[in-house]
Amino acid sequence: MNFNIYLDDKTAQQLQDATEISNESRNSIIRQAIAFWLQNHHKKKWPPHILEFNGIKDFPAFENSRDELLYPKDDPFQ
Repeated sequence: MNFNIYLDDKTAQQLQDATEISNESRNSIIRQAIAFWLQNHHKKKWPPHILEFNGIKDFPAFENSRDELLYPKDDPFQ
């Protein structure tokens, strides 16, 4: 896919300097920058090992401990 981008003079000069230092083409640097941005700015989601977790057998459900909780002495919303 081809498209045009327009850069301000300062950014264009920094890109030119980067091509000379790295011996890579502008297109290569721009491709890398876009790939990096997309990799780090996509919608975050849980990794598969978390989504596939079914709990630990023989581990008591957390709801079982609710009976041990103490109710507040004073209701803060009254």
